[in-house]
Amino acid sequence: MQPYNTEAHRIKTVTPPDVTFNRFGETGSVTFSSTQTSHRLRSKEYQNSMKRVFSALCFLCALSGLAAAQTADDYKKAEFFAGLSIVGLDAGGPDRDGLKGFEGSGVYNVSRYFGIKGDFSAGFAQSRASFAVTPTNTVSFDNHQRLLNFLGGIQIKDNSNTGRFKPFGHALIGVGQNRTRNDNFQCTGSCDGFFPGSVSKTGLAAAFGGGLDLRINDRFQVRMIQIDYNPVKGFFQTQHNIRISAGIVF
Repeated sequence: MQPYNTEAHRIKTVTPPDVTFNRFGETGSVTFSSTQTSHRLRSKEYQNSMKRVFSALCFLCALSGLAAAQTADDYKKAEFFAGLSIVGLDAGGPDRDGLKGFEGSGVYNVSRYFGIKGDFSAGFAQSRASFAVTPTNTVSFDNHQRLLNFLGGIQIKDNSNTGRFKPFGHALIGVGQNRTRNDNFQCTGSCDGFFPGSVSKTGLAAAFGGGLDLRINDRFQVRMIQIDYNPVKGFFQTQHNIRISAGIVF
């Protein structure tokens, strides 16, 4: 029987085969390098992953704030209207002359609800008139009427890129020009003293009213109706006209 080797048994029990160790100095202290190195690598990878996740979250938060700021400021900065109009011209009697024409306007929106507006409209009418000079002499002629409006003021409207129906109101003031021209005279007797001519009058004008736009998309709207009270300083008195328009807003 071989003698029991105490030293060999001590070495086998304290040195696992899968663990390496290094000696430092003369004291014989050991460090289990493979296990500690593995833990360090895993800890470093975890920290790097957390840093990437945190950076991504910060980036998303920044994008969310930017998107919110853009949404709050997302409204049409300008719009233009082009359409047809009919003016009920106050001719001083119980009936109104109907002037057909067009209207155009432009708005610069300083905020979502408030804009500065410029407006131009023109209405035209032609009719055949006649009157008796003497019992035997009747004069007939063509009468041409024109009304121009050059106006500016404010418009109130929700200019956001959301919603389907967009009601609006405006208050405009400027100048209006009335022009009347007579020509093509025909007489049953003598036409002496009658000849073609025109007269015009420019005076203070305004438009107070509003309407309703139907939003098609972010670029186009349909102006379903616009109704304005359109007073114009005419030849002898203020004309209390009514203007009705419809068209496209872009």
